[in-house]
Amino acid sequence: MFRRFLKVSLIVLVCVVLASLWAHKPRPELTQGPEADALAQRVVNATGAEAWRSLKRVVFNFRGGRYEWHVQEQVVWIGDAPERIILDLQTKSCRGETPAVEVSESACRYRTARWNNDSFWLNPFGKLFDPGVDRGLCTIQQGAPPWLCVRFNSGGDTPGDLYAIHVGPDERPTAWRMWVKILPIGGVHAVWDQWREIPGGAWFAGLRYVSAYTVPVELIQVDP
Repeated sequence: MFRRFLKVSLIVLVCVVLASLWAHKPRPELTQGPEADALAQRVVNATGAEAWRSLKRVVFNFRGGRYEWHVQEQVVWIGDAPERIILDLQTKSCRGETPAVEVSESACRYRTARWNNDSFWLNPFGKLFDPGVDRGLCTIQQGAPPWLCVRFNSGGDTPGDLYAIHVGPDERPTAWRMWVKILPIGGVHAVWDQWREIPGGAWFAGLRYVSAYTVPVELIQVDP
């Protein structure tokens, strides 16, 4: 029985390794220049980056976490009362909404890391011209038009992550491929779809998924 179990386990392991090798894509090279910057600027404009920055408040859920982002004050209320935590995005400091809620340094670092990731999935395209970001054109498929490649050299929690963005005819992203530290496979494919204009003139992709997994971003309320 044990030998049979071991044999089946080895077969499964080999299948997983082969599938990973098949799915893995080599990290592309960036060709930087004015064409890449112009394409990135069109994406920024088409997704309403200025409108996002002008909003007063955005409330959304991601992976079971609730965020109330006060955009102008640069603070985020995380969770629900009375256990809510307030994260100051300028100082990267945390406090409880009430004196009864204590937030340790490690808990604050964890909340900050979660915010960096979760807000990125909400709307990453306003970050294309942040300091430390390289923009370039890259070849994802031979013979096809180049994609916009963006490498985040600083900021966030995993500097060096690279995203190749496929831009649709309306200048909004339809998909991207990811080369990120958190994933062992390079070039994982994600789809952005069902774009819609939200209050204040910003744009939000109502559906995004990685392979067969739907990324659970639920936009609850927007105050322009």
